[in-house]
Amino acid sequence: MEKKKNVIFCCFLVIVFLTIISLNFRQVDNEDIDIIVTTAPYDEKISIYAEPNEKSEVIAETRGQTCLTCNLYSENKTINGFIKVELFDKEGYIRATDCIRDTLYISDIKDINRQEVCKTALKYLGTPYKNMQCNSLIEKSYSTIGINYSNLSSVRKYNSNKVAKEITGKELQPGDFVFYHGYNNNLKDGHVGLYLGRGYVIQSTLDAGSEYPLGGVRITKLVFRSEPTVFRSPFK
Repeated sequence: MEKKKNVIFCCFLVIVFLTIISLNFRQVDNEDIDIIVTTAPYDEKISIYAEPNEKSEVIAETRGQTCLTCNLYSENKTINGFIKVELFDKEGYIRATDCIRDTLYISDIKDINRQEVCKTALKYLGTPYKNMQCNSLIEKSYSTIGINYSNLSSVRKYNSNKVAKEITGKELQPGDFVFYHGYNNNLKDGHVGLYLGRGYVIQSTLDAGSEYPLGGVRITKLVFRSEPTVFRSPFK
């Protein structure tokens, strides 16, 4: 009888232990994105190395307030003070002191249309700017739920027709529009990105220079090159 009680008690302890583990270490869905966020100001360039040491070849450069994808749960460790990141045609290493780790839980987005828009946009990560400008990313993402935004002018047209209602930053939800001053014009809504949640935006940007990942579809912080100028939601 005493032996049986001990077995039951041990089983209970195992269940408690597994429950604690599940609360602290979340299983990542295939739709979720593990990211490395560079913490420096946007103007600062950050090196990406071929090997986890500063004497190895610099294979690319990025800027502050930019996100690189990684695989935190299979590579959840620091090697010689470096973290492995995934470039779109290779892998590299970034200094751990230059970044923080985070995860975008796309699977947590409750609204199925918002989730579908974000999932579609993420499929285009790494696409060169010449193949997909900011408005094209919006068009492709929203076409999956039957909304047509053929170009940035049509997005503005929808804005003026109140189909995409202006909202505040506090109302911002995944799938909403985030507008910035245009790079080559003075329009306050001259550039548009798509909000992913938790302070992150996916956008296609054209920057001077050839440093990776400048120029093309990428994830950035909400405040990236500058503060957003307008928030709008087609779902309101």
